[in-house]
Amino acid sequence: MIYNNLNIKMNTTYIEAGDNTYISQFMKELPANAILNKVAVGAGATTVALTSGHKTVLCVPFVSLILNKLEWCNRNNVSAIGVYADGAKGEDIFEFRGNVILVTWDSLHKVVEWINPSEWLIVIDECHKLIDSGAFRGEAILNVLDNFMKFKAYTFVTATPVPDEYQLPQLKEIQKYKIHWNNLTPVTINYIPLEKDLHKTVAVVALSHLQGKRIGNAHIFINSVKSIISIVKVLAKTGYDIKSNTRIICANQQRNIDLLAAKLPGYKREENTTTAKKINFYTSTSFEGSDLFDTEGVSYVVTDGSLDYTKINILTTLPQIAGRIRDSRFKNQLTLIYTPNVYYSYTTEEEFRKAVLKALEERKEVVEVFAKAGKITKQTLIKGSEEDIYLIEYKGELRLNETALYNEMFNFRTIHNTYYIVKDPTAQTHNHNGITYNYAPSTAPEFSGLNKLDLKEKPDFKTLCEEYIELRESPFSIGKDSIEMEYPVIKQAYEELGIEKMKALKFRRKDIEVELIKQNKFRSEDWKVVQILNYKVGQWLTVSELKEDLKKAYQTLGIQALPKGTDILKFYEIKKHNRKTNDGTTVTGYKIVSHKIKQYFNKQ
Repeated sequence: MIYNNLNIKMNTTYIEAGDNTYISQFMKELPANAILNKVAVGAGATTVALTSGHKTVLCVPFVSLILNKLEWCNRNNVSAIGVYADGAKGEDIFEFRGNVILVTWDSLHKVVEWINPSEWLIVIDECHKLIDSGAFRGEAILNVLDNFMKFKAYTFVTATPVPDEYQLPQLKEIQKYKIHWNNLTPVTINYIPLEKDLHKTVAVVALSHLQGKRIGNAHIFINSVKSIISIVKVLAKTGYDIKSNTRIICANQQRNIDLLAAKLPGYKREENTTTAKKINFYTSTSFEGSDLFDTEGVSYVVTDGSLDYTKINILTTLPQIAGRIRDSRFKNQLTLIYTPNVYYSYTTEEEFRKAVLKALEERKEVVEVFAKAGKITKQTLIKGSEEDIYLIEYKGELRLNETALYNEMFNFRTIHNTYYIVKDPTAQTHNHNGITYNYAPSTAPEFSGLNKLDLKEKPDFKTLCEEYIELRESPFSIGKDSIEMEYPVIKQAYEELGIEKMKALKFRRKDIEVELIKQNKFRSEDWKVVQILNYKVGQWLTVSELKEDLKKAYQTLGIQALPKGTDILKFYEIKKHNRKTNDGTTVTGYKIVSHKIKQYFNKQ
């Protein structure tokens, strides 16, 4: 180690960062045979690993991280190759003469087969994912655990330390290091709990960035391609140019490519190295390690409590996503939009722990049955366990996934913490003492008024009136034109009746329309009667209904004359049309054939 700014407290050695912002400013290499808690996201631990001069294998959880770091290596003249499913092959590894190999967990065994690991260092980046992914990537995790000790030295790196009680047994005794920064500042996490309408809520939030109602560009982290498709479909209904303003970043897997092609024709997956747009979606491949850039980037984390793959991966990576957009002026804050999940269903950590242990105990019986079963039964059990986080197939055997215990408990603990990133010391608001922020409740957009209008749903008329008045009374007018186009009666009421009169009428559409008819100085009484009657062509009415409707229309308009049955002929062409009731009685009535006076209002 080429640094001497150490102090030891209990079982952790602290490395003092002073007022520095990046690890490379005070460390030339990472501590060997250790777990390094870098604390700050984006502090540059991988930069130190890639430029140390040692033969180094950087082992990461996702292909996207390899592609992201390969681009960095190209920009900084670091010779490197990437080993993953579609990456470098065995011969490429054998012939490689550079110092850096980037590899996914799943492909680490390939690297071990083609190099002499005792001559190389290995850095397992984002090592908290070994716990975080424990419920779903058991085989890949075992691949790491089976091989890391074969290297000359190893370093596990994370900004999300795992509590000892939930750490993997193989890692518990490893020496721990933690960087102590002087310039940390908390991240504000605004949270929006929802019971329903998760996708519509996210769509409205994303649209508000496109419309300019919210500043910056929306960067939405949600670990589900299907959910992204659902949100984009909602956005597509709005009539805005969603396609050219949306970027979707997900794993380069055929099922994702096929899903986008089938459900969102014209939309294609992109890498996180492409230029940011107004609306950006990311699955878990970009939650950790990747360097994202957008000075106007605003982060949103979305989790659906009913889906395990969004629930687990999202909630344990809040500290990773905070500050993921390296140059954003909003990097000290993010918004969490979520629906209730199992973690919020338990009052205490101990209560939740008992529930997990009970689930594991129940799965032991399945494993015992598997051990004694024949080939067909084993295949059936493996197939049936594919969605069960407490069971795992490893090398053809069904095992109890004990990692799930650490995974679930770590998830529970993580969501109750406040997360930190390194604050840019050049920022005007920089404070060496830091400012403590807690989770802050935020209000979800309501689905009424203009929001419903944008989504092509029928809006609440009263809310639409109130929002229109607010837009007319302020310099911010986005959405005003949409209201005027779809509901011209609101504009007319605002300009002709005024705000106080609209309020007095309690924003009831029918009453507003009647009042506009009554106050119209440029139309005849006959025209006004037609507007009040509002009969449709083809409508059938009894003689008594015609007389009663005329009487009410005259009264509403203050016409003193007593209406006669023949008055209807001044307004409509009618045709006598009798009908029989169920009991065979004939009822005399008339059918509206056409209007003699044009109706005025655009009825919604």
